[in-house]
Amino acid sequence: GRYGVAAAQHGAFHGFTEDAAGFPGTLDTLVAEGRLDAAGKALLAGPEVDLSAVERLPPLRAPSKIICIGLNYADHSAETGHATPDYPTVFVRFPSSLIGDGAPIGAARAEIAQSIVDGMRHGGAFYAVAHAIGTDQGTLALPMPALPTIEAALPAWLSFLLLIALMVGAAAAWFVRLRPSLQRGAALVPPMLLAVGVTMGLRSGLVALPSLWAGALIALSLVARRPGRWIEAVTIAFIAMLIEPAAALFAAVMLVFALREGDDREALGWATALGVFAVTFSIHLYAADGNAPGSIGLLGLGVAIRTAAGATAFAALPMIIVAPLIGLSLVGWASWPDPAGPRAAAIVIAYGAFVATIASGETIDLVMLVTPLLFVGLAFAPDAIGDLAYRALDRRRITVTRLTR
Repeated sequence: GRYGVAAAQHGAFHGFTEDAAGFPGTLDTLVAEGRLDAAGKALLAGPEVDLSAVERLPPLRAPSKIICIGLNYADHSAETGHATPDYPTVFVRFPSSLIGDGAPIGAARAEIAQSIVDGMRHGGAFYAVAHAIGTDQGTLALPMPALPTIEAALPAWLSFLLLIALMVGAAAAWFVRLRPSLQRGAALVPPMLLAVGVTMGLRSGLVALPSLWAGALIALSLVARRPGRWIEAVTIAFIAMLIEPAAALFAAVMLVFALREGDDREALGWATALGVFAVTFSIHLYAADGNAPGSIGLLGLGVAIRTAAGATAFAALPMIIVAPLIGLSLVGWASWPDPAGPRAAAIVIAYGAFVATIASGETIDLVMLVTPLLFVGLAFAPDAIGDLAYRALDRRRITVTRLTR
C-alpha cells in the first residue's frame, strides 16, 4: 500500500499519497517542522479520499514518547473509584501501543505476535525474533512461545482453520452439555451466544492473538469439567496458560471452587497445573531478557464493559443495552443449577475486575479470554427472572384447620 496524509473539512477528507506531487510529507515531519497549518490547507486542494477504501494508521509513525494525563475528568475518577487528584497524574505509553482509528482492540498485540510468527517462519528463534522486533509494551504483551512456534510451522490458512475448529468444538461441547437442561430448540441458543462472543475476533483477523485461542480453550475447559471428572479440564486449562499467561486466573478460580466444595484431589490437580505453569512462566520471563511486566492500567469497570462488548458481535449496540445484557447473563449463569453455572459467573466477574484494575491499553484484549462465555448466561436468564418474580409475588398463606373429636 501507499502511505498518505489527508485533512478534513465539512466532513470530507482530501489529501495526497506519498507518490503524488502535492504530498507534503509524513505527519511526523509536519509536526517536527511546525508546518501543520500550511500543509492542511494544501491537502484540502487534493482529491477526496474514500475512507472505506483505506486503512487508517496511527497519526504518528514513530513518536519518541507519549505522555498521558490520568484521571483527567471527573467521570473517569468516579468509575475507577479514585478521588480526583489535586495535581495531574502523568504516565507514559509506547509507540507499539498505538493503533489506527477503528482498528480492532488487540490489534497491537496481534501485530507483535504475527511479526514473531513471520520471523520464525524465516528461520529465526522465538526470543531472538522477539528481541529484534522490540516488545516495548512489556512481558504481558510478549506472547508465550508455544502458539507462535505452532503457527510458524503451519501455513496461515491452516492456523485459521484450527482456530475455527477449536471454537466450533467448544460450541458443540456446550450444546451437548446444555441439551438436557433446555428445551429442544432452546439448546441451540447457548452455542449461538458463544458465537456472538468470538465472531469479532475472527472477522478482525486476530488469528495470532493468544487471548483469542485461550478464550476458546477456557470455554472448552469449563464445559469439560464435571463432578468427579476434572483431569481433562485441568489439561485444557494448562494448555491455555501456556498460550496466554492471564488464563492462570481461570485456573485460580477453579481451584477456589474445588477447595470450597472439599474436592481435595481436584484442588491438587489445579494447584499442580498452576505450579508447573509458574515455573514455566518464570523461565519465560528470564528468557525475555529484562522485559518489564508492563504498566497497570486502572482502566475502570466502564472501560472493561465497553471493551468486552466491543470484542463481540454486539459491538454496535449502545452501552445502555449491552451493560444490562451482561448483567442478565451473570444472573443467568449464577442461577443455572449446574456446578458450571456459578463458576462461569465467577470467572466473568474475575476477569472483569482484572481488566478494570490490572490490564492496560496495551493488554486490554485480555477480555477475549471470557467473551465466549460472556453472553451464554442469557439462555438461563428467563428462568432466573421467572423464579425471582415468583418468589417476590408469592404470598405465603397460613391455613388453620379446626379439628373436633
